[in-house]
Amino acid sequence: MPEASRITLLTFDEEPPAHGGVAPDKAEQHHDWLDLSTGINPWHYPWVVDDLETLSTLPNEAKALETAAHHYYLGKHQGNESLTFNLMMVPGSQWAIEQLPDCFPTGRVAVPVIGYREHAWCWHRRGHTCLGYPADKLESVLETLLQDSALRAVVVINPNNPTGHRYSPECLQNFAVRLASTGVVLIVDEAFIDTEPEFSLIHQLPDNAIVLRSFGKFFGLPGLRLGAVLGRNEVLAPLKVRQGPWAIGSLAQRLGNHALSDTVWQGNMRQRLISWSKAYQSLLLQAVKPGEVLATARTALFVTLTMTRRSALQYQETLQQAGILVRLWPLDKHHACLRFGLLREEDRVACRRLLCALERAHE
Repeated sequence: MPEASRITLLTFDEEPPAHGGVAPDKAEQHHDWLDLSTGINPWHYPWVVDDLETLSTLPNEAKALETAAHHYYLGKHQGNESLTFNLMMVPGSQWAIEQLPDCFPTGRVAVPVIGYREHAWCWHRRGHTCLGYPADKLESVLETLLQDSALRAVVVINPNNPTGHRYSPECLQNFAVRLASTGVVLIVDEAFIDTEPEFSLIHQLPDNAIVLRSFGKFFGLPGLRLGAVLGRNEVLAPLKVRQGPWAIGSLAQRLGNHALSDTVWQGNMRQRLISWSKAYQSLLLQAVKPGEVLATARTALFVTLTMTRRSALQYQETLQQAGILVRLWPLDKHHACLRFGLLREEDRVACRRLLCALERAHE
Protein backbone atom coordinates (compact mmCIF):
# COMPACT_ATOMS: atom_id res chain seq x y z
CA MET A 1 0.00 0.00 0.00
CA PRO A 2 1.48 3.40 -0.93
CA GLU A 3 2.27 5.67 1.98
CA ALA A 4 -0.13 8.36 0.80
CA SER A 5 -3.03 5.93 0.98
CA ARG A 6 -2.36 5.48 4.68
CA ILE A 7 -3.41 9.08 5.28
CA THR A 8 -7.17 9.58 5.29
CA LEU A 9 -9.32 12.68 5.16
CA LEU A 10 -11.44 12.59 8.31
CA THR A 11 -15.15 13.36 8.19
CA PHE A 12 -17.35 14.35 11.10
CA ASP A 13 -20.91 14.04 12.36
CA GLU A 14 -22.79 17.15 13.40
CA GLU A 15 -22.72 16.08 17.05
CA PRO A 16 -19.53 16.22 19.15
CA PRO A 17 -17.84 12.96 20.19
CA ALA A 18 -19.39 10.85 22.93
CA HIS A 19 -17.37 10.24 26.09
CA GLY A 20 -17.14 7.72 28.88
CA GLY A 21 -18.45 8.46 32.34
CA VAL A 22 -22.01 9.06 31.13
CA ALA A 23 -24.74 6.49 31.82
CA PRO A 24 -27.13 5.58 28.97
CA ASP A 25 -30.53 7.25 28.69
CA LYS A 26 -32.10 4.25 30.36
CA ALA A 27 -29.99 4.73 33.46
CA GLU A 28 -33.00 4.21 35.69
CA GLN A 29 -32.74 0.49 34.92
CA HIS A 30 -29.71 0.37 37.18
CA HIS A 31 -29.14 2.41 40.31
CA ASP A 32 -25.66 0.97 40.78
CA TRP A 33 -23.87 1.41 37.47
CA LEU A 34 -20.34 0.05 37.44
CA ASP A 35 -18.60 2.65 35.31
CA LEU A 36 -15.49 1.27 33.61
CA SER A 37 -15.84 3.62 30.63
CA THR A 38 -13.17 6.07 31.80
CA GLY A 39 -9.44 5.65 32.34
CA ILE A 40 -9.48 7.24 35.79
CA ASN A 41 -7.51 6.01 38.79
CA PRO A 42 -10.10 4.36 41.09
CA TRP A 43 -8.01 5.26 44.17
CA HIS A 44 -8.19 9.06 44.16
CA TYR A 45 -5.78 11.33 45.99
CA PRO A 46 -7.19 11.91 49.51
CA TRP A 47 -8.66 15.24 50.49
CA VAL A 48 -10.19 16.56 53.70
CA VAL A 49 -13.24 18.70 54.39
CA ASP A 50 -11.02 21.58 55.52
CA ASP A 51 -9.82 21.93 51.91
CA LEU A 52 -13.30 23.13 50.97
CA GLU A 53 -12.77 26.39 52.85
CA THR A 54 -10.79 27.60 49.84
CA LEU A 55 -14.07 27.84 47.92
CA SER A 56 -15.00 30.94 49.91
CA THR A 57 -12.09 32.97 48.50
CA LEU A 58 -10.82 33.96 45.08
CA PRO A 59 -8.02 31.69 43.82
CA ASN A 60 -4.84 32.94 45.48
CA GLU A 61 -2.55 29.88 45.63
CA ALA A 62 -1.36 29.93 42.02
CA LYS A 63 2.30 30.37 42.96
CA ALA A 64 2.33 27.35 45.28
CA LEU A 65 0.64 25.24 42.60
CA GLU A 66 3.11 26.36 39.96
CA THR A 67 6.08 25.55 42.20
CA ALA A 68 4.71 22.06 42.92
CA ALA A 69 4.02 21.52 39.22
CA HIS A 70 7.57 22.48 38.27
CA HIS A 71 8.95 19.92 40.72
CA TYR A 72 6.51 17.22 39.57
CA TYR A 73 6.87 17.65 35.82
CA LEU A 74 10.47 18.87 35.51
CA GLY A 75 12.12 17.50 38.67
CA LYS A 76 15.90 17.55 38.46
CA HIS A 77 15.65 19.03 34.97
CA GLN A 78 14.72 22.44 36.40
CA GLY A 79 17.19 25.29 36.21
CA ASN A 80 18.31 27.56 33.41
CA GLU A 81 15.96 25.67 31.11
CA SER A 82 13.06 27.53 32.72
CA LEU A 83 14.22 30.80 31.15
CA THR A 84 12.87 29.64 27.79
CA PHE A 85 10.52 26.97 29.06
CA ASN A 86 6.88 27.67 29.84
CA LEU A 87 4.67 25.60 32.12
CA MET A 88 1.03 26.66 32.07
CA MET A 89 -1.47 25.33 34.55
CA VAL A 90 -4.83 25.04 32.81
CA PRO A 91 -8.38 24.01 33.81
CA GLY A 92 -7.92 20.50 32.43
CA SER A 93 -5.96 19.41 29.35
CA GLN A 94 -9.30 19.45 27.50
CA TRP A 95 -9.19 23.26 27.75
CA ALA A 96 -5.90 23.31 25.86
CA ILE A 97 -7.22 20.85 23.27
CA GLU A 98 -10.12 23.23 22.62
CA GLN A 99 -7.98 26.39 22.49
CA LEU A 100 -4.96 25.25 20.47
CA PRO A 101 -6.70 25.20 17.04
CA ASP A 102 -7.31 28.95 17.35
CA CYS A 103 -3.57 29.50 17.88
CA PHE A 104 -2.74 28.43 14.31
CA PRO A 105 -3.63 29.82 10.88
CA THR A 106 -6.36 27.75 9.22
CA GLY A 107 -4.82 24.76 7.48
CA ARG A 108 -4.43 21.04 7.94
CA VAL A 109 -3.59 19.00 11.03
CA ALA A 110 -2.64 15.32 11.29
CA VAL A 111 -4.20 13.28 14.09
CA PRO A 112 -4.26 9.54 14.83
CA VAL A 113 -7.25 7.81 13.24
CA ILE A 114 -7.78 5.88 16.47
CA GLY A 115 -7.46 7.96 19.61
CA TYR A 116 -9.11 10.55 21.83
CA ARG A 117 -11.63 12.05 19.44
CA GLU A 118 -11.70 15.55 20.91
CA HIS A 119 -8.42 16.39 19.17
CA ALA A 120 -9.80 16.00 15.66
CA TRP A 121 -13.20 17.42 16.58
CA CYS A 122 -11.79 20.63 18.05
CA TRP A 123 -9.56 21.30 15.04
CA HIS A 124 -12.43 20.53 12.68
CA ARG A 125 -14.90 22.88 14.32
CA ARG A 126 -12.38 25.73 14.13
CA GLY A 127 -12.15 25.35 10.35
CA HIS A 128 -9.08 23.16 9.94
CA THR A 129 -8.93 20.06 7.72
CA CYS A 130 -8.09 16.90 9.66
CA LEU A 131 -5.89 14.17 8.19
CA GLY A 132 -5.89 10.79 9.91
CA TYR A 133 -2.78 8.64 10.21
CA PRO A 134 -2.34 5.13 11.72
CA ALA A 135 -1.71 5.70 15.42
CA ASP A 136 1.29 3.36 15.52
CA LYS A 137 2.77 4.23 12.11
CA LEU A 138 3.44 7.96 12.04
CA GLU A 139 6.96 7.26 10.80
CA SER A 140 5.61 5.65 7.62
CA VAL A 141 3.58 8.70 6.60
CA LEU A 142 5.69 11.56 7.94
CA GLU A 143 7.49 12.28 4.66
CA THR A 144 4.14 12.48 2.87
CA LEU A 145 2.81 14.87 5.50
CA LEU A 146 5.90 17.07 5.21
CA GLN A 147 5.10 17.69 1.56
CA ASP A 148 1.86 19.42 2.58
CA SER A 149 2.52 23.17 2.74
CA ALA A 150 -0.77 23.73 4.59
CA LEU A 151 0.14 21.38 7.45
CA ARG A 152 0.11 23.29 10.75
CA ALA A 153 0.47 20.60 13.43
CA VAL A 154 0.80 16.88 14.06
CA VAL A 155 -0.94 15.45 17.14
CA VAL A 156 0.43 12.36 18.89
CA ILE A 157 -1.34 10.68 21.81
CA ASN A 158 1.34 8.98 23.91
CA PRO A 159 0.43 6.46 25.14
CA ASN A 160 -2.46 6.19 22.75
CA ASN A 161 -5.95 6.00 24.16
CA PRO A 162 -7.29 3.33 23.57
CA THR A 163 -4.60 1.35 21.69
CA GLY A 164 -1.88 1.81 24.31
CA HIS A 165 0.78 2.33 21.62
CA ARG A 166 3.81 4.27 22.84
CA TYR A 167 6.47 6.30 21.06
CA SER A 168 9.85 6.74 22.74
CA PRO A 169 11.07 10.29 23.47
CA GLU A 170 13.86 9.74 20.96
CA CYS A 171 11.37 8.86 18.25
CA LEU A 172 9.23 11.90 19.04
CA GLN A 173 12.32 14.12 19.01
CA ASN A 174 13.13 12.85 15.55
CA PHE A 175 9.60 13.61 14.39
CA ALA A 176 9.84 17.12 15.83
CA VAL A 177 13.15 17.88 14.13
CA ARG A 178 11.78 16.85 10.76
CA LEU A 179 8.56 18.82 11.29
CA ALA A 180 10.51 21.91 12.34
CA SER A 181 12.06 22.11 8.88
CA THR A 182 8.65 23.13 7.51
CA GLY A 183 7.46 25.12 10.53
CA VAL A 184 5.07 22.44 11.81
CA VAL A 185 4.36 22.02 15.54
CA LEU A 186 4.29 18.62 17.26
CA ILE A 187 1.54 18.37 19.91
CA VAL A 188 1.91 15.42 22.29
CA ASP A 189 -0.98 14.43 24.55
CA GLU A 190 0.53 12.66 27.57
CA ALA A 191 -2.70 12.26 29.54
CA PHE A 192 -1.90 8.65 30.55
CA ILE A 193 1.88 8.89 30.99
CA ASP A 194 2.20 9.59 34.74
CA THR A 195 2.94 5.97 35.62
CA GLU A 196 5.66 5.69 32.97
CA PRO A 197 7.46 9.06 32.91
CA GLU A 198 10.35 7.55 30.99
CA PHE A 199 8.19 7.90 27.85
CA SER A 200 7.57 11.61 28.40
CA LEU A 201 8.98 14.15 25.96
CA ILE A 202 9.15 16.84 28.65
CA HIS A 203 12.78 16.29 29.61
CA GLN A 204 13.99 16.50 25.99
CA LEU A 205 11.47 19.02 24.70
CA PRO A 206 12.13 20.29 21.15
CA ASP A 207 11.55 23.96 20.34
CA ASN A 208 8.51 23.20 18.16
CA ALA A 209 6.74 20.82 20.57
CA ILE A 210 3.82 21.26 22.96
CA VAL A 211 3.08 18.68 25.66
CA LEU A 212 -0.32 18.30 27.32
CA ARG A 213 -0.62 16.70 30.75
CA SER A 214 -3.75 15.66 32.63
CA PHE A 215 -3.97 15.86 36.43
CA GLY A 216 -7.32 14.12 36.93
CA LYS A 217 -6.51 10.71 35.49
CA PHE A 218 -3.54 9.63 37.60
CA PHE A 219 -4.66 11.45 40.74
CA GLY A 220 -8.24 10.21 40.32
CA LEU A 221 -9.82 13.67 40.56
CA PRO A 222 -11.21 14.47 37.08
CA GLY A 223 -13.88 16.76 38.49
CA LEU A 224 -11.20 19.14 39.74
CA ARG A 225 -10.44 20.21 36.13
CA LEU A 226 -6.69 20.67 36.25
CA GLY A 227 -3.92 20.07 33.76
CA ALA A 228 -0.65 21.42 32.44
CA VAL A 229 0.77 22.52 29.11
CA LEU A 230 4.52 22.62 28.55
CA GLY A 231 6.52 24.15 25.73
CA ARG A 232 8.99 26.84 24.77
CA ASN A 233 7.85 30.38 25.42
CA GLU A 234 7.54 31.25 21.74
CA VAL A 235 5.33 28.30 20.79
CA LEU A 236 3.05 28.73 23.82
CA ALA A 237 2.65 32.50 23.60
CA PRO A 238 -0.59 32.38 21.51
CA LEU A 239 -2.14 29.96 24.02
CA LYS A 240 -1.07 31.90 27.08
CA VAL A 241 -2.84 35.10 26.01
CA ARG A 242 -6.11 33.16 25.79
CA GLN A 243 -6.09 32.45 29.52
CA GLY A 244 -7.76 35.06 31.71
CA PRO A 245 -7.49 35.70 35.46
CA TRP A 246 -8.46 32.99 37.96
CA ALA A 247 -8.23 30.28 35.31
CA ILE A 248 -7.66 27.64 38.00
CA GLY A 249 -10.21 27.44 40.81
CA SER A 250 -9.31 27.72 44.49
CA LEU A 251 -9.92 24.06 45.30
CA ALA A 252 -7.94 22.91 42.25
CA GLN A 253 -5.01 25.09 43.33
CA ARG A 254 -5.07 23.73 46.88
CA LEU A 255 -5.49 20.02 46.07
CA GLY A 256 -3.25 20.25 43.03
CA ASN A 257 -0.43 21.64 45.17
CA HIS A 258 -0.86 18.91 47.77
CA ALA A 259 -1.06 16.06 45.25
CA LEU A 260 1.79 17.20 43.01
CA SER A 261 4.02 17.62 46.10
CA ASP A 262 3.22 14.23 47.66
CA THR A 263 6.03 12.09 46.26
CA VAL A 264 5.35 9.21 48.67
CA TRP A 265 1.74 8.85 47.51
CA GLN A 266 2.84 9.14 43.88
CA GLY A 267 5.45 6.40 44.16
CA ASN A 268 3.17 4.00 46.00
CA MET A 269 0.32 4.65 43.58
CA ARG A 270 2.45 4.05 40.49
CA GLN A 271 3.46 0.65 41.82
CA ARG A 272 -0.11 -0.20 42.80
CA LEU A 273 -1.59 0.74 39.42
CA ILE A 274 1.07 -1.06 37.41
CA SER A 275 0.70 -4.24 39.48
CA TRP A 276 -3.10 -4.26 39.49
CA SER A 277 -3.48 -3.44 35.79
CA LYS A 278 -1.36 -6.49 34.93
CA ALA A 279 -3.49 -8.75 37.12
CA TYR A 280 -6.67 -7.10 35.80
CA GLN A 281 -5.64 -7.84 32.23
CA SER A 282 -5.14 -11.50 33.10
CA LEU A 283 -8.58 -11.71 34.75
CA LEU A 284 -10.27 -10.19 31.71
CA LEU A 285 -8.55 -12.58 29.32
CA GLN A 286 -9.60 -15.55 31.44
CA ALA A 287 -13.24 -14.41 31.41
CA VAL A 288 -13.71 -13.90 27.67
CA LYS A 289 -14.16 -16.75 25.22
CA PRO A 290 -10.85 -18.44 24.31
CA GLY A 291 -9.60 -17.27 20.93
CA GLU A 292 -11.97 -14.31 20.82
CA VAL A 293 -9.36 -11.67 21.65
CA LEU A 294 -7.14 -10.83 18.69
CA ALA A 295 -4.84 -8.39 20.52
CA THR A 296 -4.46 -6.82 23.94
CA ALA A 297 -3.01 -3.54 25.16
CA ARG A 298 -2.52 -2.14 28.63
CA THR A 299 -1.55 1.02 30.40
CA ALA A 300 -1.63 1.39 34.17
CA LEU A 301 -5.13 2.92 33.91
CA PHE A 302 -6.93 0.78 31.32
CA VAL A 303 -6.90 -2.51 29.43
CA THR A 304 -7.96 -2.77 25.79
CA LEU A 305 -9.11 -5.96 24.08
CA THR A 306 -9.31 -6.11 20.28
CA MET A 307 -11.77 -8.53 18.67
CA THR A 308 -14.21 -8.75 15.80
CA ARG A 309 -16.69 -5.91 15.71
CA ARG A 310 -19.57 -8.33 16.18
CA SER A 311 -18.02 -9.84 19.31
CA ALA A 312 -17.18 -6.44 20.76
CA LEU A 313 -20.75 -5.23 20.31
CA GLN A 314 -22.07 -8.42 21.92
CA TYR A 315 -19.82 -8.02 24.95
CA GLN A 316 -20.68 -4.34 25.32
CA GLU A 317 -24.42 -5.05 25.14
CA THR A 318 -24.22 -7.89 27.67
CA LEU A 319 -22.20 -5.75 30.04
CA GLN A 320 -24.61 -2.85 29.73
CA GLN A 321 -27.53 -5.15 30.52
CA ALA A 322 -25.65 -6.01 33.70
CA GLY A 323 -25.21 -2.32 34.51
CA ILE A 324 -21.55 -2.17 33.48
CA LEU A 325 -20.23 0.55 31.18
CA VAL A 326 -17.17 0.09 28.93
CA ARG A 327 -15.96 1.97 25.84
CA LEU A 328 -16.10 0.51 22.33
CA TRP A 329 -13.92 1.87 19.51
CA PRO A 330 -14.58 0.70 15.93
CA LEU A 331 -11.22 0.05 14.27
CA ASP A 332 -12.49 -0.79 10.79
CA LYS A 333 -15.52 -2.49 9.22
CA HIS A 334 -14.71 -5.81 10.83
CA HIS A 335 -12.83 -5.10 14.06
CA ALA A 336 -13.29 -3.08 17.23
CA CYS A 337 -11.72 -2.77 20.65
CA LEU A 338 -13.21 -2.65 24.11
CA ARG A 339 -11.48 -0.48 26.69
CA PHE A 340 -11.90 -1.41 30.34
CA GLY A 341 -11.10 1.17 32.98
CA LEU A 342 -9.86 -0.14 36.32
CA LEU A 343 -12.08 -1.05 39.21
CA ARG A 344 -10.76 -1.24 42.76
CA GLU A 345 -8.79 -4.43 43.36
CA GLU A 346 -10.34 -4.82 46.82
CA ASP A 347 -13.90 -4.52 45.46
CA ARG A 348 -14.44 -8.27 45.06
CA VAL A 349 -18.18 -7.88 44.47
CA ALA A 350 -17.65 -5.56 41.50
CA CYS A 351 -14.87 -7.73 40.14
CA ARG A 352 -17.02 -10.86 40.28
CA ARG A 353 -19.90 -8.97 38.71
CA LEU A 354 -17.72 -7.96 35.76
CA LEU A 355 -16.22 -11.39 35.22
CA CYS A 356 -19.60 -13.13 35.41
CA ALA A 357 -21.06 -10.73 32.84
CA LEU A 358 -18.16 -11.40 30.47
CA GLU A 359 -18.62 -15.13 30.84
CA ARG A 360 -22.36 -14.85 30.13
CA ALA A 361 -21.64 -13.04 26.87
CA HIS A 362 -20.29 -16.21 25.27
CA GLU A 363 -22.54 -18.85 26.82
